[in-house]
Amino acid sequence: MAPIPPAKRDKIATATLEWLIGDLLPFSGLDSEHFKAMVRAYIPNLAPPCSASIRSSLLKHRLGLMERLKELMERTLIHGAITIDGWSSGSKSFYGITMHWLDADFRMMDCTSDMAPMPFPHDTPSIARL
Repeated sequence: MAPIPPAKRDKIATATLEWLIGDLLPFSGLDSEHFKAMVRAYIPNLAPPCSASIRSSLLKHRLGLMERLKELMERTLIHGAITIDGWSSGSKSFYGITMHWLDADFRMMDCTSDMAPMPFPHDTPSIARL
């Protein structure tokens, strides 16, 4: 069987990443023997992507998106607003930074600039200590 060309492997890795993110699946599923067997059943000569390679792809993808966001804002942002918001999911707390602005044609522009887990609960006493 012929080796899979790098462009095709990249396309498969991107599709895998979009599947994981789109369906809110954990990266650890990629390390499952069942997942690997399924991929090999479809494409015998493909080494299934592992969680480490997908994380690396995601970080590269994020850097590219951040660069595109920076370019967009440099072209369109005159005045804007930044919002920091916190929320909880189960026992985990997160904070996100969102940005909103109007472009020169008064179209609403927005983005999530960043988000991060917080090492403390999303409750009033914890936030008050900030």
